[in-house]
Amino acid sequence: MKYRYLGKERLKVSAIGYGCSTFIGKLGDENEKIAIAVLQRAIDLGVNFIDTADHNNGNNEELLAKALKGKRDAIVLATKFGNLRGQPWAKGRLVDGRPEYVPVACEASLRRRYRPNSGRPR
Repeated sequence: MKYRYLGKERLKVSAIGYGCSTFIGKLGDENEKIAIAVLQRAIDLGVNFIDTADHNNGNNEELLAKALKGKRDAIVLATKFGNLRGQPWAKGRLVDGRPEYVPVACEASLRRRYRPNSGRPR
């Protein structure tokens, strides 16, 4: 795997990342196992940059917490927010980029992704 260095701190990320669009929507048990296995195989091949979002009430971030258990410190995880499709409280709003929504989205994402003993959030 080739790697790139980002920013002043030279964060090392794989040139090929993994986008978690396969995690969007509630997955059945079998599909969840397949999605986790594919992600873990990508990590085994050297992918350390994972990109996700808080789609569908954040269920993909919850699935990532399961998939990354024990491997969290080896991963650079990026997430996006503001796409409200699937959020039960959104009441017709599809996008929210207001400054006051930023901390709400960040806190919710950290709660879903961070589990004790799974590493620190990044």
